[in-house]
Amino acid sequence: MKQFRETDEFSLDDILSEIKAKEATGEPARKQADQAFQLELSFTEEAEQEIPAKPMDDFARHDAAKTRRVDGIEEHTSTAEAPNEPLPLDGSVEDYLSEDVKRQEKELLDRQAFFNLKENRKKKIKDFVLVGEEEDNDPDEEDEEPEDDLFPDEIDDLESPEDIPVVAQDIKELKGSLTLRLIILLVATGLSLGLFAINAWLPGITPDFLSMKEEPLLFASANMLLLLFGAAFSYTTITGGIMSIVRLRPERDSLPALAAVVCVIQNAVCMFDPISLADPNVHLYTPLALLGLLFNVIGKLIIVSRTGINFKMVSSDYNKYGCHLVEDEGDAAAFTRGLLQDAPVLAVNQKTGFLRDFMLYSYGEDLSDRVSRLLAPISLIGALLLAGVVQFMMDDIHAAIGAFVATICLCAPIGLMFTVHLPLRWAAKKLSRHGAAILGYKAAEDYAELNSAVVSAKDLFPQGSVTLYGIKTFGEQRIDEAILDAASVACEAQSILSDVFLQVIAGKTEMLREAESLLYEDSMGVSAWVGNKRVLIGNRELMLNHGVDVPSRDYEVRYLDEGKELIYLSSGGELSGVFVVGLSADPQIRAALKKQEMNDIFLTVKCVDPILNHDKLGEIFDVEPAMFKIMPARLQEVYQRETRPEDWISSPVANNGSFYSYVSALVCAKRLKGAAMIGMVLQLASIVAGYALLSVFGVLGDFSQLTTLSLAAYQGIWFVLSVIGSRMRNL
Repeated sequence: MKQFRETDEFSLDDILSEIKAKEATGEPARKQADQAFQLELSFTEEAEQEIPAKPMDDFARHDAAKTRRVDGIEEHTSTAEAPNEPLPLDGSVEDYLSEDVKRQEKELLDRQAFFNLKENRKKKIKDFVLVGEEEDNDPDEEDEEPEDDLFPDEIDDLESPEDIPVVAQDIKELKGSLTLRLIILLVATGLSLGLFAINAWLPGITPDFLSMKEEPLLFASANMLLLLFGAAFSYTTITGGIMSIVRLRPERDSLPALAAVVCVIQNAVCMFDPISLADPNVHLYTPLALLGLLFNVIGKLIIVSRTGINFKMVSSDYNKYGCHLVEDEGDAAAFTRGLLQDAPVLAVNQKTGFLRDFMLYSYGEDLSDRVSRLLAPISLIGALLLAGVVQFMMDDIHAAIGAFVATICLCAPIGLMFTVHLPLRWAAKKLSRHGAAILGYKAAEDYAELNSAVVSAKDLFPQGSVTLYGIKTFGEQRIDEAILDAASVACEAQSILSDVFLQVIAGKTEMLREAESLLYEDSMGVSAWVGNKRVLIGNRELMLNHGVDVPSRDYEVRYLDEGKELIYLSSGGELSGVFVVGLSADPQIRAALKKQEMNDIFLTVKCVDPILNHDKLGEIFDVEPAMFKIMPARLQEVYQRETRPEDWISSPVANNGSFYSYVSALVCAKRLKGAAMIGMVLQLASIVAGYALLSVFGVLGDFSQLTTLSLAAYQGIWFVLSVIGSRMRNL
């Protein structure tokens, strides 16, 4: 065994002086062979500083000419020393190329399918306009599905940065028009409820012209005017909702629109026979229809508010990343093999210059649309059945009509839209503080079963998380040469040590040399050619695997106390140095990993540093080691393909690239569907309970207790319960 000895110690100033001397004179500043040096560095202060986001166009550039590069690293299992060695492939070159062609064809087909979907869903880009702003229909589009009351024809989607001012103006105008509609509906609903309240609670002081008993025709006419007034400013909600029912595709506007129509009919009937209002079993349900329209517009204001919050993120100048799920089941299984027992639902983060289809995701179809699609026909059938029972039991057409209208109103719960869009609004507000966004309900559906994600080790160890305690040099290697070689390879390989080495050379990246033919060897480290020398950075196993003599394990023990780790550097087949480093957990990263652990999201880590394994990661971040897997070298090509920066990305989940932002978005997306479902179940329970209540009173032939105010209070109580239920699931 070769004998190693250490002597002198060198400070950081000594190292920089030697490097500066070489840079200034061109003469190498050498130190005596076999001399060791020691330096103390502390980056605690740096770790506490907030790292600003980099410009979004600062993309990494990779040399496509290098042999099968994988995020700057080539897969390698051989220990040969020749540069530019060919990469062994599984199968023939033709097989490899054919797979690549298939992948490209699949990407084209997927993209075409998405644009086809986008065209079909452009029916959603309608309304949000006041009366008198209706667009002329294209004759060629007469047979298309009706639009709901959500997006005006003139709204543009984000297709390029040039669209940002236009979309911003559209959002502002939508908010203004909805606010005006809200005010009008508040007035109409308040007046209508007030008429019923003073008749029910203050009959002794109610003026005759407001009394339902004294002036039933005037009372019914006043309610009709209020309802028509509110409906006039919600005409797109009503016309779009009714037409969607006619075309057998109801959506979220259909139920409040149907309630408004049947209430208008009931009011008209009572106006022709006002004496019917004297019957205690007959009730006008006008306020319920106005409440439905009012809460419909409040729900849309929540959508616009959430859209505005998210728009600030997607239109900013900071880094942008879009999340997507790995579609190839084989790739997803390979990334998570040994990590999961269930089928993998694997998320990756991809850098982009622009996030497209913002409005499409923000205003897309959601759970309330799908539920409404079922509720509309069911409520109509149920209302007809109950009306028939009441007519049979009571032989009173006005009571039967009232039973029909009450059923329709209770089957149009005022909190239906809120079950989806309140959680989305809460998520938008929360994520905006961390540079992330969930653009629409599609994210909740796509990520509800998320159980794994892929991340780079560099994301887990930001600047300040790695401390260099010392360097020992051996052999004939110069101190400056050792540092520059190590820095060049570490930066090219995207090692967690790269920031440390850049600190040592004072951030002078122009001094770095080109590192070629990077090869990652599982659990051992990386190798590369720097100039005409083979440079190895890794553990003792990597050195021994390449025939490089290393000190005994007793030598290592002296430096492995208190959690420190040793990284060996070899250049030209000789041991050049040993780096003593320590790892610490960034508090925000630890918090993010705790959040992942609580939500059963496992992590596959792309890593080239042999000092990291699942046990070490669990120890550093105080989480279960079983939630980590180190990505094998053979998968780094797939990782590079899935995370390759793109000019634009269409994704409902976005973030600024920081690990905390990434994880926060994933966790919120996973939990959103549960929050929405809790509220939706409670709203459906209100419908079932309400219909059961109406049925009981209908069979008994007594509707006197089912007053307008009691049903309005019933709706309000269930609305509060559904909001509380959704809020109980933390995002």
